[in-house]
Amino acid sequence: TLIGSMFGFIFLLTVALKRKIIHLKFPDFKSDNVKELFRQLPPKLAANILSGVNDIVDQYFAAALVVGSIAALNYGVKIPMFSIGIVTMALGNVLLPYFSKKAIENRVETFKKLKRILKLLIIGSSCVAIVLILLSTPIITLIFEHNAFTSSDTVIVSKIQQMYLLQIPAYIAGIIIVRFLEAINKNTFMVFAAIFSLLLNIGLNYLFMKIWGVYGLALSTSVVCILNTTILYLYVNHLSKKPA
Repeated sequence: TLIGSMFGFIFLLTVALKRKIIHLKFPDFKSDNVKELFRQLPPKLAANILSGVNDIVDQYFAAALVVGSIAALNYGVKIPMFSIGIVTMALGNVLLPYFSKKAIENRVETFKKLKRILKLLIIGSSCVAIVLILLSTPIITLIFEHNAFTSSDTVIVSKIQQMYLLQIPAYIAGIIIVRFLEAINKNTFMVFAAIFSLLLNIGLNYLFMKIWGVYGLALSTSVVCILNTTILYLYVNHLSKKPA
């Protein structure tokens, strides 16, 4: 994986340089754009680190359950994250420069475009999530059920997967909103949202684990994702009503 990533980076860098898509030169640290970049860097890093801690928290709570809970969670999250990754990789990187450009040209229209994009994505991803939830057991059977992975494991992982699949619309919408907030330099708010999500994840993990065991941990992740995206959307909605 590491070697493949390195070769991929070298290939893309070579193509970009040959086609003059990017230009490598020493930055002007007196430039307002560079100064703004360094101002936004700490909150952006902090938000990403805090978001990444959630996975460690889930693993910590899973370790307190029966043997195999961590493995079950890892199997159950593979398909949802694969589905999410395809969409977010395609859209996330494209929309950041798009929003950056549009926000400068017409701020009001940019907020309207964001809401239209979110509406379409939520409808489309909800349909995908429903189909995957209904087909959860056959998917797990087809992909994982062989050798030491038995039919009883399929039942457990399938239910965990269904819990994770609930977050697909919110997760995708959240990524798009994050890209939008990055484009308009509102990274500081995302730090507070990440702190809230982390604390909520710890609380819901403890509560849901007591009630539903390992399934509760997966459900907690989806609930936290939905609430976090809701908070981000409400913030964007608030910004859209403020004068430019």
